[in-house]
Amino acid sequence: MTEPVTIACIGFWSEYDHAFLEHAQSAHFRTVVVNPFQQLGKTTNPKYLPKPLRTALLKRVATKLIQQHANNYILLQDERLLIDALLNIDQKLSASILMRNSLIESEKVRDRIPAIKQRGYSIWSFDAEDCQRHGFHKYDQFISKIGTYENTPIKIDFGFIGKNKGRKEQLESLRQKLQDMGFRCEIDLRVGARKKGTGKVDLPYAEYLQEICKARCMIDIVQEQQAGITLRPLEAAIYQRKLMTNSIRVKDLSFYNKNNIFVIGHDSWDRLQGFMEMSFVEPGEETLSPYMTEAMLSKVVQESEFEEV
Repeated sequence: MTEPVTIACIGFWSEYDHAFLEHAQSAHFRTVVVNPFQQLGKTTNPKYLPKPLRTALLKRVATKLIQQHANNYILLQDERLLIDALLNIDQKLSASILMRNSLIESEKVRDRIPAIKQRGYSIWSFDAEDCQRHGFHKYDQFISKIGTYENTPIKIDFGFIGKNKGRKEQLESLRQKLQDMGFRCEIDLRVGARKKGTGKVDLPYAEYLQEICKARCMIDIVQEQQAGITLRPLEAAIYQRKLMTNSIRVKDLSFYNKNNIFVIGHDSWDRLQGFMEMSFVEPGEETLSPYMTEAMLSKVVQESEFEEV
């Protein structure tokens, strides 16, 4: 019997990505999820270090972690510090870069692309345009079910919890439109950093799911030029909530159902009342399986090409 592959997932992972990767289960692989920031925090408090020193120490920790997992498959988050640590190791490793943002949001990674390709490492992205333009491998946005939040009692019709990202005006306008139509809608904008006076900080992911699932329909507003889907369509599908989105690309998803998903700019506002009255149609496990974390990891490990340079 073949031993399962160990996948070392090294990155400054968001709380939800960390949870998804840890929850991934397969007979063919096991995951080890490590965060250099947390590793450094075992010996010092990185938050209070001068930025140049913190960066140098984090790069050293990242290098050690990569070397420790040299015999495993390494999945590296799209952070320049981590990529530099990988590129500075002479040994050719089984490794891939996992883009968790489009290049619009990861400008600092752009100038590392030639070096990554020259070393024969694969780059994976959920953004179709980035894949086409830069020759990345394509993966589907992924999720793991981490609770039974579908059982959360419904309190409002529409809800959004997330960062501004230039969407505030659009979200506020949408809220007003929905309220004028008689719906209960809540828009909860958060900030990423825990800084005094900057607004409400991000919720822990479990708390976020508890709150957003109080809405019958989740709101999803994608940024301009973003070609991949966000996590919200998957959250809506897996936790059995309806979705309102401005992304026409959701119509291409295997779990798209007009009873579950309302596309702004495509569907008529005249049908919104009826849409909200229709029961949610469960997609089924087989339909959602390609979007599970296990499917993404299996695809990356099996399809990545490693060529000696």
